[in-house]
Amino acid sequence: MLQRFGTSMGFVAFASMINSLGEVATAAHTIANTVESAFYIPGYGMETAASTLAGNALGAKDNKRMKSLASMFMPIEIGLMIVSGAALFASAPALMGLFSKSPEVIELGATVLRMVAVSEPFYGFSIIVEGLMLGVGKTKEPFVYNVLGMWCVRIVGTFICTQLLSMGLVSAWACMIGHNLLIFALYLIAYIRGTWNPLNKLQTV
Repeated sequence: MLQRFGTSMGFVAFASMINSLGEVATAAHTIANTVESAFYIPGYGMETAASTLAGNALGAKDNKRMKSLASMFMPIEIGLMIVSGAALFASAPALMGLFSKSPEVIELGATVLRMVAVSEPFYGFSIIVEGLMLGVGKTKEPFVYNVLGMWCVRIVGTFICTQLLSMGLVSAWACMIGHNLLIFALYLIAYIRGTWNPLNKLQTV
């Protein structure tokens, strides 16, 4: 609950700063955000599956199955996000053109979409590890990671770039990508160290 509240309030703050950039930036952001969300659907579906199966493995106290789930989901998820990211990169101008006829809006929206498309595989890794952690009841770390990334990187960075330095939408989306990369790094550390899996601790007792 706290994680959703913290990130949702962050989205409100982020949107308010985007809206201050003018009509073209607001339109490009709104359309690009809608298009981007559609390409995340396969990734979120895999996250839900990973969470459910991780909970089942924890209930059975089957650490072998737990580890095999992680090793199975990672390449599938990253592969999906590479494919969806490549498709988004290639089709960004055409997709923007479905919602707007303004050349400025299309060009700006396509630019930020292509930026975020490159980061999709990293985000795919993050949401799988998050799904595994939520499935085994480890909710504190995802809360800290997401709120830290949202407020310390995306919101603070966007405020500095757009409100203090008068930079545009591209800088705001760069801060959003920085947020995603920070979360990737934190989840990668948790995954390598094995702290995401409570059965690892049970085996050492």
